Amino acid sequence: MNRTGTVVKDDRGDSIPLPITVARRIEDFFTSKRRTIALLQWGMLVLFLILILIPPLLPYPPEDATPFNNFTLFADFVFWGLWFPLVLLSTILFGRAWCGLLCPQGALSEHMGKIGLNRTPPSWLTWEGVPILSFIVITILGQLVGVRDYPLPMVEIFGGTMVLATLVGFIFTRGHRTWCRYLCPIGLLLGIFSRLGAVNFAGTIPRMEERTICPTFIDLSRKSTSRHCIE
Repeated sequence: MNRTGTVVKDDRGDSIPLPITVARRIEDFFTSKRRTIALLQWGMLVLFLILILIPPLLPYPPEDATPFNNFTLFADFVFWGLWFPLVLLSTILFGRAWCGLLCPQGALSEHMGKIGLNRTPPSWLTWEGVPILSFIVITILGQLVGVRDYPLPMVEIFGGTMVLATLVGFIFTRGHRTWCRYLCPIGLLLGIFSRLGAVNFAGTIPRMEERTICPTFIDLSRKSTSRHCIE
């Protein structure tokens, strides 16, 4: 690209503002690292499974146990003391980078979609109230079974959402993350936090629609907020 004042010219001679070229370079970087990102996602999935599946097999922690000498308490601390608050705070600085780069449920849904049935999501699933209902149901269910106090409910809640995300990805639209857009229990909360952040849409990157399909059904030519963007 040739730099000219406050704009640059692309290979076709079109003038592109510098902020957009920066965004394009970031996009190109992550596009070129798709295999690395996939390995990172599978690594997070393995880590999640270790933290979820091992504690129920261990004896109940003694009274003097701490997260530094007991794996069950360590796993609990990782989820509720580190993961959940840091994911919320990360949206302020990096948008929904967790969803696009690290989330094991989203990765499972996306990869299963590549070999799935490729059906169109029904109208009831695309209703805007579905994410709210998902959040309420999972929150109430988690409180009822004691997800923050006992290891087995962790398997039920987190393992259950992983299975559900996998099924949704397998059944519905290939190339998109139906689970992330409509059913993820914390997707709505992360979307709200992302509106407070430093990362947002400032316009449409030229030719973006020619180069990528938005995994969360965003109409890139008209969208002006990062609420649902996980890329």
